[in-house]
Amino acid sequence: MVQSNFPGPATSRNLAKHLGISNSLLWRYFDGMDDLLAQVYLTVVERTNRRISESISQRHGVDAVKAMLDELLPLTDESRVEAQVVVAFWGRSATSPTNTASVGLTEMNVWTTLMSRLVEDAVNLGQISIGENVSTADLAELLVSSATSVQIEYAIRRDTRIVKRRKELMTSFFLPEVA
Repeated sequence: MVQSNFPGPATSRNLAKHLGISNSLLWRYFDGMDDLLAQVYLTVVERTNRRISESISQRHGVDAVKAMLDELLPLTDESRVEAQVVVAFWGRSATSPTNTASVGLTEMNVWTTLMSRLVEDAVNLGQISIGENVSTADLAELLVSSATSVQIEYAIRRDTRIVKRRKELMTSFFLPEVA
């Protein structure tokens, strides 16, 4: 996985240089930029899933919901680089003639299902309340899609203050703690 100190634009030459291999060797392993980006994207998803699992393993309720959001949002050097990769992959996939319109849906569905369970736990613990016409799945979908939007916003603006502010807003509006 490309480290957070990746130099310059994400070109194949920069990537090969960063990995300490020749550009031609890089292309022995990948069929093209789409294949390379897809493999890096899958690596990012695996790493994110691992961090989420570790982060929520001993937490419950609102604490677990916030911990999962922390792993989805670009809050660390590593996750900021990953957000750039993910957004680049989504953008390239969206304009690809072979796009099947399912890019990222598996991860989003898995994250939304997990978030729904965490929100339900928080509701059952009396830590948050949701409206009568709102389900835990609705709130979970809103939280995960909001985190995705923050990744896009960060990839475009590269402003960590915005990420921190969006996190504050998400947790204050969507996850008001009951005293």
